[in-house]
Amino acid sequence: MKIGILSDVHANVYALKTVLEQLKREGIEIILHAGDLVGYNPTPAAVITTFQAEGISTIQGNHDAAVVGNWTENSSELMDRSTQWTRNQLDETDLLYLQNLPESMTVEYDGITIHIVHGSPQSQGEYIYPDDITETLIGDEDVLVFGHTHYPIVSSLSTGLLINPGSVGHPRDSNLDPSFAILDTDTLPVSLQRVSYSRDIVQRKIKKSDLPTEISKHIEK
Repeated sequence: MKIGILSDVHANVYALKTVLEQLKREGIEIILHAGDLVGYNPTPAAVITTFQAEGISTIQGNHDAAVVGNWTENSSELMDRSTQWTRNQLDETDLLYLQNLPESMTVEYDGITIHIVHGSPQSQGEYIYPDDITETLIGDEDVLVFGHTHYPIVSSLSTGLLINPGSVGHPRDSNLDPSFAILDTDTLPVSLQRVSYSRDIVQRKIKKSDLPTEISKHIEK
């Protein structure tokens, strides 16, 4: 079975739909997301609607927590301004959806246990970069999925498999295209993939909104 693994969509429905189209072309129906549906970009409500319509299983990221008032640490002026703007765009149903998302999730497919967190197994806000990877990050699961850094990582350890699929909507590495991963539960290979999309509409929406204009630097050509 092939599973789509996403993270950090960050209110970019255009990047999200491009990734979903690619996953559908590959016949993938199960999609997992490691948190941060919202924050930064200009289409938070549309992202929530798409997640619900597509049945995407997701946990809560720190930006999701911030929008519903449950996050106070590791904040910045940019995050605070984006959070306030995002909160004003969402109705009570959207906010309740974000509020009720779990901080972590464990699922099993074909006998493979997958544990999903946003930052690390200990904290939504902890960053795990390649130099931080140790075998002790893995618990009883076969696969640990995490996000938050917006940098794609795949690491096979003696204790299990680590996957950070990178960011769909707000990449921070040298490639501005949406990043995601595909996991094959039969043999546990992982494919990190990118798809291109037109970022112009996202930039225009950011500039027309009250969002900080510096956000668009993450999706500039």
